[in-house]
Amino acid sequence: MAIGRTAARSLPQMPARGRRDAHHHLRPYVGLLFSVLASLGDCVRQLLADPKVFNYVIMVLYALNAARWAYQKNIADCCYWLSALAITATVTFLYKH
Repeated sequence: MAIGRTAARSLPQMPARGRRDAHHHLRPYVGLLFSVLASLGDCVRQLLADPKVFNYVIMVLYALNAARWAYQKNIADCCYWLSALAITATVTFLYKH
């Protein structure tokens, strides 16, 4: 069986009237949705371009690990992850390169 255009043509098609009537109320919102997604894409692109984003993600993971070990009442591992968090925070916020 062919893949691509031939396969797409062989699928049953709904009548044009049925498709239009089923979702015509959504049409005004499609343009708005695409413009919002485009602006979010720009924000995400700018955020990911910041080299400190990786450090923020790592610090959140370190804090979650520290909380997990604190919940388990394992002080040594909790202190380990808090120390890793402190070192990463120091490098991220206090060092000026």
